[in-house]
Amino acid sequence: DGIRDVERSRGLGDVYKRQVENNITSNSWDGIYLHTALNNTIIGNDITNDNRSGIAIFMSSNNTISNNNVSGNTIYGIFLVESNYNIISGNNVTESGIHGIYLDKSNCSLIVDNEVYDSGELGIFLLESIDNNVTGNVASRNFYTGIKLHSSNCSVVHGNQVSDNRIGIELWYSENNTISNNNATGNPIHGIDLWKCTDNAIVDNRVDGSIKGIRLLESNGNNITCNIIVNNPGYGLYLESSNHNTVSGNNVTGNAEDGIFIWWSSNNMVFDNYVAENELGISLVGSPNNVLKNNHMRSNTFNFHVGGWELSDFINDIDTSNLVDGKPIYYWINKHDDVIPEDAGYVGLVNCTRVTVENLTMTGNGQGILLAYTKNSIISNNLLTRNIDGINLRECSNITITKNNVTINSHSGIYLELCYNSTITLNNIANNVFGVDLFDSSRNTIVNNTFVSNGLAVMWSYDNTVENNTVNGKPLVYLEDCSNIVVSDAGQVVLVRCSNITVSNLDLSYASVGVELWDTNNSVISQNNIVGNSYWGIYLSENACNNTIVANNITCLLYTSPSPRDLSTSRMPSSA
Repeated sequence: DGIRDVERSRGLGDVYKRQVENNITSNSWDGIYLHTALNNTIIGNDITNDNRSGIAIFMSSNNTISNNNVSGNTIYGIFLVESNYNIISGNNVTESGIHGIYLDKSNCSLIVDNEVYDSGELGIFLLESIDNNVTGNVASRNFYTGIKLHSSNCSVVHGNQVSDNRIGIELWYSENNTISNNNATGNPIHGIDLWKCTDNAIVDNRVDGSIKGIRLLESNGNNITCNIIVNNPGYGLYLESSNHNTVSGNNVTGNAEDGIFIWWSSNNMVFDNYVAENELGISLVGSPNNVLKNNHMRSNTFNFHVGGWELSDFINDIDTSNLVDGKPIYYWINKHDDVIPEDAGYVGLVNCTRVTVENLTMTGNGQGILLAYTKNSIISNNLLTRNIDGINLRECSNITITKNNVTINSHSGIYLELCYNSTITLNNIANNVFGVDLFDSSRNTIVNNTFVSNGLAVMWSYDNTVENNTVNGKPLVYLEDCSNIVVSDAGQVVLVRCSNITVSNLDLSYASVGVELWDTNNSVISQNNIVGNSYWGIYLSENACNNTIVANNITCLLYTSPSPRDLSTSRMPSSA
């Protein structure tokens, strides 16, 4: 029954300065058990297949547990409860049923140079334990987390190799810990994860191979500094509902989604980061009052993006020390009667009036040009290409968008949401998914534009004037509140609140939508060629009733109307 005190039948109790060395134990309740024991050494033992723990230490201090082979124990490999000032070093702990090394309410201990593999849940677990040092361990192939701190404070996790777990290093409800110089690689969910944690330092770690390299969820006042966050198949650094954190000096490179993604988070300091070769460099969504300084975004598919649902979401301090491909970000708030300089790499205008944006080449951002809550401004003679949205307007009015070349943007060439009394005219709009996308936007004028391999989409948008536009060299037919019309020539047909419209024998191909019926009834769409449209062949809103669609050559037919936008609103609320 393992090594125990016979009279107590519970192991070595009330003992002092004993050495338990080079024993072989198996098939016991606990292989080696200490209770209220001081200054003992457990070294060089082979402890396997015990019913609870290989080594269990209760209410015992100043003991050394080193160089033991602890394998195949049913619940825990090494288990400490209310035991302080112990050293756990150089042990090989494998195939524990639940946790490899587990400290419960145990403080001021050193866990160093252990190898912990293949635990059923957690490799190294500290619960309600403070002032511990977890250094130089290997925690690998554990079913869930390599190293976890739960309600554990003021500890150091340093220089560990944490790989091939689901989560590398995980902190819950923990504060004032330092997580430094760890290599968290190949943990598919999170490399380093903080949930409801405050005032921790995450410093000089390397994180790769996770869906979220470093994630902060509902965690405040933490310092994320000088980490290498690379080659993650999802996000590099992900903040959600996390405030007053500092993100500085990190190298965030080669991640498949956003390098730094800040979601519903405010009052964070983001500075001196190098963010390169990610899908999206830095993105803020629904996140106000953050400060961005001296961040360098380079060679990301899309370098920079800001999105939100209300004015406050866009109020951030983002100055020209932030660079996209070597060019400054101009993110202006409450500016009036000014002109954006021609060296701009990204343009954002928030709550501005009478600002002119002209003669720029804007490429490789979430929005080439963003206007939020801005009035009476002009966007003209710009080249906007290879952004998510070329031009993105939210809750703007009296904006003139004219003579721009808007091409090859992966979502919309020009996107308007909750906008009115704006004019889109004389633009060349080509090869975007949506050429012009109106979402809940009314009383706008769209005239004399040339659409090639894209077109117009409207959702919950009324009383707009759309005239004299062409799609692939043929008329863009836009009818609103019309009835009893036969459409005889068109490159695209958009019907809003119409009835008894006939669209027959036309080639409505290679637009954004071949035919759109929004709140349109009792119409006939027949014998048309509708192929190669970038989004839908025929789109019917949920209130489009009693229409006849017959004998068309069509590649896509869609009957729902939640939103035309392809990208998730959780990622890009203002443009997706």
